Amino acid sequence: MFATSNTKECALLKHVENRKLLLQAMCLLGLTVLIYSPALQGGFVFDDIGHLRDDRRIRTFAGLIKIWLYPQQDYQHQWYPLTSTTFWLMHRLWGFHTLGFHLVNVCFHACNALLLWRLLKQLNVPGS
Repeated sequence: MFATSNTKECALLKHVENRKLLLQAMCLLGLTVLIYSPALQGGFVFDDIGHLRDDRRIRTFAGLIKIWLYPQQDYQHQWYPLTSTTFWLMHRLWGFHTLGFHLVNVCFHACNALLLWRLLKQLNVPGS
């Protein structure tokens, strides 16, 4: 009888803790989206022009192959194949409409905020 009662209490505490973590995660996501939401209305800035508009590789399937196999050909910027592939994919989805690019970036920031928060929780950092 005692073990059953203790098991129920542990299950209840775990349920409460899970709900607390979920609420914290939702608050963190909401705050991140709120903070970065002004970017959704913006255009391309700084090096976006060179990495997006001026980079012919993101416009064709052959360009995707060039991104990975020929890093120096027809391109004067640094070689970031994963970033360029992401740009290639986003261009396939949204063309040069900035909203799609900015939505993806806001999602990346939100995911990174969650990952950092979980890491800090695992390390038992106070305040996390």
